[in-house]
Amino acid sequence: MRNGAGSVVLITNNVSLERLIVPFSLAAQLVKGSSLNVLITVRDAVHLGSRLLTHPLYGNLRPHQQPFRSVLIETNPNALVDLESLSMIEEAVLLYRGFENNLPLPEDLPHAVREDYAYVDLELMRESVERCKRRLTPPRQVDGFYYHGTTPENERFYI
Repeated sequence: MRNGAGSVVLITNNVSLERLIVPFSLAAQLVKGSSLNVLITVRDAVHLGSRLLTHPLYGNLRPHQQPFRSVLIETNPNALVDLESLSMIEEAVLLYRGFENNLPLPEDLPHAVREDYAYVDLELMRESVERCKRRLTPPRQVDGFYYHGTTPENERFYI
């Protein structure tokens, strides 16, 4: 059983995702290296009680087709290991290990190509971050009620 919600963290090797981090006040962990390095970092977090909020194999791209990987997790250091998250991330790591010698590193790609791949990753994650928006905005208490994001349309009456 989970003891309340933890914080949402984006684990990525895509520095372009700063465009998502700032507007959503999103915590991020930048991982150097390949997409496999990102998945291993996520796996380690899951072993410590984090839960996946996005599938580690999102985008239907083969490992050798996308040098960037980004995963949203919910951290909760007091939680038990989430078996569904563990199963998904272990499966993803196993798949990527099969391509380990053919995984493109972002820094090895020409600038224009790297930017294109980074943009694809950004757009795929944008939708996921939008879905998690309510988790990213701390609730505001107004007149004894908690509101996630903005208060009702007649907000001026509550403030």
